[in-house]
Amino acid sequence: HLISVGSDFSVRDENGVDVYLFDGKVFSVGTKIIIFDRKKEEVGRLRRKFFTLAPTFNLYSGKRVVATISKKLFTFRPAFTIRGRDGEPIQVTGRFLEHDYRFTRERKEVAVVSKKWFREADTYGVEVKHRSDALLVLCGVVIIDLLCHPKRDSSFR
Repeated sequence: HLISVGSDFSVRDENGVDVYLFDGKVFSVGTKIIIFDRKKEEVGRLRRKFFTLAPTFNLYSGKRVVATISKKLFTFRPAFTIRGRDGEPIQVTGRFLEHDYRFTRERKEVAVVSKKWFREADTYGVEVKHRSDALLVLCGVVIIDLLCHPKRDSSFR
């Protein structure tokens, strides 16, 4: 499950063990969020792209962009797209304000997000179907949370 505090996000597995930390407080020029694994080793960075019509973030591994997460514009309901370097894009739709949404690729479910599994404030569940999609999905969840919930640090919007 994912627990958010301000602009930091701690990701724990089903046993309550920390798996990832999304650190939004460590800033350098252009860096917005640094992602650490359970060993506290950096596994990626999320950086906002500027001069784009829709809010867009790049996921970096080292200096290489490995995925792009963007909010779709001109849709009846909010929606997001995650494009990795290879493979079909992941579509994200649902009720983002209620933490109740789905990730799909070619109409097949990739992950589900739900707050109804938890009572604690700022805690909700993320069920990922395949481990290989976990980091990409979690990055999507963090960006969606930052863009859709006004209580967050406004520097991420």
